Amino acid sequence: MDVENLIEIADDEVVTKKKPVARKKKEQLFPVTLLKNCRLAGKFEIVDYPKNPDGTLNKEVEGKRRPPTGTEILKTFAGNDVWMETKAAIALVERGNAERNDPIR
Repeated sequence: MDVENLIEIADDEVVTKKKPVARKKKEQLFPVTLLKNCRLAGKFEIVDYPKNPDGTLNKEVEGKRRPPTGTEILKTFAGNDVWMETKAAIALVERGNAERNDPIR
């Protein structure tokens, strides 16, 4: 047996082994409808719905989620559908500033 080959094989095995990397879990977003104007904290997304020909919003069709604009970061108006972090959404619903907007009720 060749000792040099054994050392090389052992070195290759050590090098190829990878340590598992801890991954951060993505914070789940939860849908709510705002009942009052408020300034939202944390990460959130606004839902844009398509408009009907008469100018009203068509909430029967699924809207597109988008990041908030500069004005919406400072103040988000009542009636907007918002996807936000679960903890923040629970706090808003408990205070009565928002209501749940998920399909399971």
